Amino acid sequence: MIDAAVHHRWSSEAEVYPFLEEGWRQYVGEPRSIAGRFGARRLLPIGRYPNPVGDDLPGATAHGSVAGTSVDALGERWLDDNSIDRALLVYDRGTFAASHPNPFFAAAVVRAVNDWNAETWLGGDERLHGVALVPEQSPDEAVAELHRVAANPRIAAVAVSPSIGRLLGHPLYHPIYEAAAELRLPVVINRGIDAITDAPTGTAGGAPYTFAEYRTLAPLALTTNVTSIVVNGVFERYPDLRLYASGAGITWLDAMFLRVDTLWRSLRSDFPWVKEAPSEYLRRGLRVGTYGIEAGTPDTIRRLADRKPHLREMLVYGSGWPRWDTTGPQEVAELLPADWHEDVFGGNAADWFRWESRVPAR
Repeated sequence: MIDAAVHHRWSSEAEVYPFLEEGWRQYVGEPRSIAGRFGARRLLPIGRYPNPVGDDLPGATAHGSVAGTSVDALGERWLDDNSIDRALLVYDRGTFAASHPNPFFAAAVVRAVNDWNAETWLGGDERLHGVALVPEQSPDEAVAELHRVAANPRIAAVAVSPSIGRLLGHPLYHPIYEAAAELRLPVVINRGIDAITDAPTGTAGGAPYTFAEYRTLAPLALTTNVTSIVVNGVFERYPDLRLYASGAGITWLDAMFLRVDTLWRSLRSDFPWVKEAPSEYLRRGLRVGTYGIEAGTPDTIRRLADRKPHLREMLVYGSGWPRWDTTGPQEVAELLPADWHEDVFGGNAADWFRWESRVPAR
C-alpha cells in the first residue's frame, strides 16, 4: 500500500536553523533570542484560518513528540498500523516556504528545508519518499534547486504553489515544468496556498471569514490552478508533464471536466493552442489524491464511481496524516468499488511516481 499524502513538519523552526546559510542565520536571528520566539524573523508565512478543533488527529503522537514531527512516530502510529509500504511526504505548512514576500529569503528557506528534509526524514526510514520545494519567484533558481535536490533518489516529485501571484498556467512557471518533465518528476499541488496571508493569491471570489467557510471552498484554488494549466496549453507544450493534486477531495473532478470541455467546444478560438478536449489532457496528465475525500457523503462518492469508471485510474490514496481530517485506508476503501482498490491504494501511485515496482494493496 502507498500513502501519497503524509504531512510532516518540524517541532520548532529552530530545527531548520542549522541548515540555513550563515548570512541568512544572521538575518533570521539566533534561536530564542526573543523570549518565546525562534528569532527575529519567521521562516514561514502565517496561516489565515486557525482550526477551532485543533490541527491534528487525536492519538497521532508518540514518545511525547508533536504530531508529524518524528520519523519513529510516523512509523509506529501510521505506517506500521496500516501496512503502508511507501509514503510520500508532502510537508505541512512547510510546502509554502517559497511564498515568503522576500524572494531572496524565500529561496534560502527553501534550500534549508530541502536539506532538513533529506537529512532528518528521508534517511530515517526506507519507506519514506519526498517532494522537492523550489523558489518559484525565481524560475531559473527554481530549476537549479530542483536539479540539486532531485539528485537524491528518494525525491519523487516537485511541489509548486502560485506564490508569485500568477495562476500556474502562467509562462513564468514553464522552466519548472520543463525541468520536472525532463527529470520525470510529477508536479504536486497541495491545498492551502489561498490560506497563507503573505501569498498574493486567494480563493475564487474573495477571502472567506471562517475556517469552516474556507474548508467548504477548499477545492476552488486547486480547480482554478488545474484549469489554468490545461487551458493555457501547459500539457500541450510539455506532453510528458504529470500533475498530482492533493487535499481537495474528488467530487470537483467530474464537474470541472464537463465545464471546461463545454467551453472548449464553444470558445475554441480563445485558446487555439489546446488541440484536444481538455479532459483528455487531464485524464493523461493528472492524478488526484483522496486526501480531503467527501467521506461524509458516501452515497455521492459511490454514485460518482459508478457513473465515472475512468476515475479509477486517476485516484491515488493519500491520507493527510496526521491532520485532523485524516482519512484512513479502510474508510476510503468503503467508499470505492472493491475492484478499484489495487489501483487506488498502490498501482496508480507506483506508476505515477515511477517507483520501480507496483506495490500490491493489502
